[in-house]
Amino acid sequence: MNPAFFRRLGAYNNELSEILNRCAASPAPGLVFYREGARNTLFRLEALTRMYRKIADSKKLDKWYKTFKDLEDYLGAIDYFESMASEFSKYPETHDMARKYFHMRFSEATAFLGELLREKG
Repeated sequence: MNPAFFRRLGAYNNELSEILNRCAASPAPGLVFYREGARNTLFRLEALTRMYRKIADSKKLDKWYKTFKDLEDYLGAIDYFESMASEFSKYPETHDMARKYFHMRFSEATAFLGELLREKG
């Protein structure tokens, strides 16, 4: 496989490792993972593996790509819940149930992500 790929992958992998280390030291690792910008790093890793799996036709890269994509998509859902909660909070006339729903989904999603991070190490 192309050495340039591994250099590029290594840089983002190091970035992700630093984020994961900060998560490990936190009582709320899912929230830290989200707040520390892991989505951007995962998006870059996803893009690299998507591009190189077509060049190298590697099954291992397919697995990496799916993992990066799934995590990035999940962080996108968390971002959506946070954005909607924030948006509904701007308007006092909005039903309180809508605001609470998106806050609840954000909390549940970051808690689940934290459990997943602890489980997978």
